[in-house]
This record gives sequence, structure tokens and C-alpha cells, in this order.
Amino acid sequence: MRSGWVLVASAAAMVASEGLGDVVREGSGARRDTLNSMELKASPASWTDLGEWIGDPVTQGSVAGKPVLIVTWASWYPTSVQALSQVQRIADANASKGLVVIGVHHQQGWDSAAKAVSSRNITFPIAHDSEGKFRDALNVDNDPDFYVIDRAGQLRFADIAAGSIEEAVKTVVGEDEAHAGNVQALIAERAAEARRQQNTLTSINTDLNDLASIPELPFGDPTEDDYKNAKLPELTDEMRDLVGQRVNSNRGEKPPPIKVSLPGSPEWLGGAPILKGRALVLYFWHPELRFTYWPMMQNMDLLQRKHSRDIVVVGVMTGIGNLESRNRRDREESAEDFRKAWDRFTASREFDHKLLYDFEAEVLGSINSGGRGRNTVPIPGVLVVSTDNTLRWIGVTHGREYEAALDSVLAKDPAITARRKAEREYIENKR
Repeated sequence: MRSGWVLVASAAAMVASEGLGDVVREGSGARRDTLNSMELKASPASWTDLGEWIGDPVTQGSVAGKPVLIVTWASWYPTSVQALSQVQRIADANASKGLVVIGVHHQQGWDSAAKAVSSRNITFPIAHDSEGKFRDALNVDNDPDFYVIDRAGQLRFADIAAGSIEEAVKTVVGEDEAHAGNVQALIAERAAEARRQQNTLTSINTDLNDLASIPELPFGDPTEDDYKNAKLPELTDEMRDLVGQRVNSNRGEKPPPIKVSLPGSPEWLGGAPILKGRALVLYFWHPELRFTYWPMMQNMDLLQRKHSRDIVVVGVMTGIGNLESRNRRDREESAEDFRKAWDRFTASREFDHKLLYDFEAEVLGSINSGGRGRNTVPIPGVLVVSTDNTLRWIGVTHGREYEAALDSVLAKDPAITARRKAEREYIENKR
């Protein structure tokens, strides 16, 4: 039944988000439903719930008729502090367009807030949510969360991905107050249609009992132009440097895409996965290096279950010399030793995601432009690969950038979109 929920939810979300910009939301399940119900209504959070301020306090009157970007953060959580710099750049770029940016600090750690703000040259006002009322009203879960209010005072975007902030801001700063107010009627119609479709799909789901019973369906392969027009995430220069691809930005050269290849005759634990119409999430591990698989494997099982129809999560067992620190890479491991380590580790374990045997380090070699087959990714870390085998993100999993990249691939990848469409049509024809 879990996979059925994912498909039903994604179908409704695609309809409901029309006209709201190309903005990726975060959250799932009951919390995401609550956040969706908050959008296009007056913000439930009151500025009077905020206590102390760094900078000029914000009031309802001071933001009337202005778009507002809210970022929640905590001085003791580095990832959220780093987000302030990203938001500052957006604030600077949109100041002339009337954008108001506000940082809302966690109940705890306020004593260190001023130092964190000063060290990063943050100029937008920072407020202390001393009782947690403001954050509770917005249903904040993990810092940093991002919310956007339009010129009509409506909460237009609730808890969005970090990679979607600029798109959300672009949407609201480009409207006047009257247009922002009229959006609600338009979206209400589309939301009603979304509810009708969701009710239909829920009924279908009941009839089928489990959407996992849907067979693999044919659908047209997207073209190269389809991928170019999808606006999928692109690797930063820092990510390309990780895999040995030097970028000469002074020449304005656009680096070629990095393609990820799996072994020609792969050996899988749990059977070969179906890859067509599904993104890949890869990580690398070895049984003798606990930090490469714990708690990574547990987290990857959760990720696979959450996106059971849209992604294939693969843990790639590669040579221990590829994963250890550089001063220990002289260690040699025979094929026999590698096989024994694989057999011992997998003999008594079951996973919801796939494990891949890769003694020759073919996967690592495919992304390493030098072809050395050595460690070219952060360990522990992951790769996000779109359905055209293009590397879209590389790094550690505990950051909003990773979540935004994965969400963007799931929302925009043309083969995933085509596969979902074929599945919906199949379900509808079953009624």
C-alpha cells in the first residue's frame, strides 16, 4: 500500500501546483497535506508572536503589500546557519523589488545568534521565536525551512526546497497586490480538480489493493531535448572537481555531462532492479569500513521505501582501497578476499534497496574523468543520477542541497513523468 500512496499523492500534487511556479515543496504525508492547506490563505503565523529582534522589528503594517521570504534557523545548527548566506544573496538581488526577508531563530541558542549573524554579514532582520508559537503556526519541522508570502498577504509557498527559493521569490516579486489576490480563485479551481483526481485515484487504489501490482508499462523514451528543457539540476564546479573534471570558467566553457555506468554484467543482492523510468541514488561501501554503511544502509532503505516507484537506491560495494583515507590506499585486496567479504556480509541480511558487487570499481571509474577508479566521492556520500544516466548531484546526504536536488529530479525528470503518466492511464482504464 505504501507505493500506492506515493503515486496518488504525486498525481494530486502535479495538478494542485499548476500556476504556482516551478517550486518544489518539502515534506510528505499528513504534514505535507497540512502545509498544502495553508497555502493561498493568510499566513497563520503572527509577527506579534516574535520576541527580540536583531535589526528593525517587522510588523503587519511594515510588510503590507510586500512579498516576504521567511527562513527558520538555529545558531547551533551549522546547516541552517549556512542557509542565511544563500538567503542574503536573494535578499540583496531583490531588495529593489520590495522583497522583505526575515530570519526566525529557534527558541534555543538565541545568545549566539548575534555572533552568527555578524560573522556572515547578514543584514536582514532576525527575530527570536522565544516561545515557539511562530514556528508552530507554520508547522516547521527541521531548520532551515523556507516560506514565502505574496503581496496579498497569502502564504503562497509553505516549506519549499532550498533549490526552489529563487523561483518562488521570482513568482511573488513579479506580481502586484491585485494579481496576487486573484490567484487564489484560479488555484482554488485547480485544487478542487486535484481533490477530484485524488478521490478517483484513492478509489482506484482501493480496488487494486496495492499499486505494486501494476506491471511495467511501455512509454516513449524522452529525447535529448526533453532532458535539456526539463531544467534538471546541474553539477557545481566543486562537485565536478570531486570527480576530477577541471572546469575552466575563465573561458566560459560549458563542461560536458558526467555519465554514470553500471557494470556490464552486474551482480545484485536482491535481484536485478528495473531501471527504466527511475532515477538512481548510489552510495559506496565496504564491509570492513563500518562508517561507509552504518547508518547509511538503514537510511537508504527508508529512502527506497519512500520513493518505491520512482527511484532505485543502490549500495555499491567497491574495493577497500578506494574508500580508505589517501595514506592507506596502498592496501591491496584480492578478488578472493573481496568475494569472501561480500558473501559474509550479505549472507544474513535483507534490504529494501539493492546492493551491487563491483570489485573492478566500474561505477567509480565511470564518473572519474581520470579513469583511475579511485575514491572520487565524499564517503559516506551519495550520487543522484537522472534517467539519462547523467550525474546531477554528488555529496553528503545531511544537507538541504541534496534533498532539493533529489526532489527536483523526481519532479522534472521526463522519463519519470512519462512512466507516471502511463501508470495513471493504466489505473484509470482498470475502473
